[in-house]
Amino acid sequence: MRIIKFFSSLIISIFICSLFLHAASVNAAASTTLQINPVVVNVKAGEQFTLTTKAIPTAGKNYTVRFSIKFLPELVSVQRWNYADTWISINEPGYEELNNNTGVLVRTAGFPGGFDSVTNFGTATFLAKKTGVTSIFIDAESFSLDGLSSNTAIIGSPAIINITQDLAPAIIPVSAPIINPVPVPVVTPTPAPASVPVPEIPVAVPIILPAQLFDIKLNINDAILNKSSDLVAQLIFENFGTVTTPVELSYRILDSKNNEVYNEKGNVVVETEKVVTKDFSNLNLKNGKYTLIVATKYGANVNDIFKQVFEVKMSSIYGIKLITIALIGGGVVLITIGIVIYFIIRRKKK
Repeated sequence: MRIIKFFSSLIISIFICSLFLHAASVNAAASTTLQINPVVVNVKAGEQFTLTTKAIPTAGKNYTVRFSIKFLPELVSVQRWNYADTWISINEPGYEELNNNTGVLVRTAGFPGGFDSVTNFGTATFLAKKTGVTSIFIDAESFSLDGLSSNTAIIGSPAIINITQDLAPAIIPVSAPIINPVPVPVVTPTPAPASVPVPEIPVAVPIILPAQLFDIKLNINDAILNKSSDLVAQLIFENFGTVTTPVELSYRILDSKNNEVYNEKGNVVVETEKVVTKDFSNLNLKNGKYTLIVATKYGANVNDIFKQVFEVKMSSIYGIKLITIALIGGGVVLITIGIVIYFIIRRKKK
């Protein structure tokens, strides 16, 4: 009877533990998407543009948010930052940073009472320094903390910045008026020679720039992965043009020390719009932070490069599921062993 009571208590304990872990996993399923808007900006060199940062929770309240934004300092620089109303900045080392030499903008703040709906975090004003195509993205060091100080952040899409430059119109000099003209003696006209072409005034000829992709975006399914083979990337081509264009693709993955751990090439033909989905089901990387780099080449050697940061680590939900399976499996084994022992003892008594 003692053995039966022991295993009955064990079963109840396992059941209660499973319920607790299930409740914890439901709570962990809440997420908050960190976004930059708009996702495409067309601007001229020398002009300024503004990006708005937002936090969008799916369930429950969040209290503290950190946006870690990376950009290419050769093409853009941060001019100013403004928090949205209500946010209280955290002025501690590592929580507030702006470096236009390395291309880093970090802002961290708390929201009194918490927020559970779409909330503006702040606005960043950038200067477009020279022509080119670049992206401004949120990296994996960003977070959004709930009431248990758990990070619920999901990284949103980057902003694609198309920087162009107008050609200056040709300046044709205008003859200045003659003041106090000097009398000119009358000359007897002579027969006009054969017509001689009059040289044309040189006019600036517009430079035809190579065609550029518009609204190219690189997205990944998730910035935090349980295993590297879960990585899925999407390269989106929009408003590409009116003719069929072959595009060469190059996929590279660098680790946190900028060592290349993956390299693959491919190609695709784009007509007007296309979504290219690339899965990495055979990818096997250790836990850590990585950068996916996708390079495109088309037309007259027009090159674009896009980057996305991701991290490989076991998430809390995945870990909870493994623990739950282990507990239940262990419980079943213990119960089986207990039943066998019980019948053996009972047979010996007979």
